[in-house]
Amino acid sequence: QLRWFVLDEDYQGLGIGKKLIESALSFCNEKNYGRVFLWTVSNLETARYLYKKYRFTLTEEKPNFEWTGERLVEERWDLDLSDRK
Repeated sequence: QLRWFVLDEDYQGLGIGKKLIESALSFCNEKNYGRVFLWTVSNLETARYLYKKYRFTLTEEKPNFEWTGERLVEERWDLDLSDRK
């Protein structure tokens, strides 16, 4: 599971997120992981774009009212690494 894939707003749009995800996926491939997943929330459009670009698939959604007191939709994104080798 990728955890805390977060980039400070001051550094967004510089290609750092792309490098981070490529580094994480490279590590996963080197370790022969068969799949990887992450959780995000639906309103993080830039992050969702990046996950789609790297062929992650949205596999689960669930509402969350605990973090902000307002409705958020948590999303699980999965990537099968077995076809990338």
